[in-house]
Amino acid sequence: MIWLGVFAHHQAMFFDSSVLKNIRYSTKYHIAGDYHLIARVVTGIEKKTILRLSFPICVFKVGGVSSNYLKANPETWEIRRDVLKVPYLARLMIYFVSNFMSIVRKNIPVLYNIYRFRANR
Repeated sequence: MIWLGVFAHHQAMFFDSSVLKNIRYSTKYHIAGDYHLIARVVTGIEKKTILRLSFPICVFKVGGVSSNYLKANPETWEIRRDVLKVPYLARLMIYFVSNFMSIVRKNIPVLYNIYRFRANR
């Protein structure tokens, strides 16, 4: 569900050029720009056109500016409100859960990794 965030790292995504023909990357978002682009793409295509592979197509170190949820929250709040049309209470719940998971990720990374990557096991 795109409401909760990007379902894969942007380094591992490919888009058909026809999908991106009329969508431009916004420089308005300094941290959540990829989320903004992907939210706009996903809301404009049919679910059946998204293909999930069962094997990795890239390997990289997790982290970076966008992994700082506390700094990204104002931008993702706006994207969920304006692009994804997520209701206020759902945005509020996502806000609290993502902040909680940020604390877990920092302090108990093993537990976070079990939760975050459970679907890939």
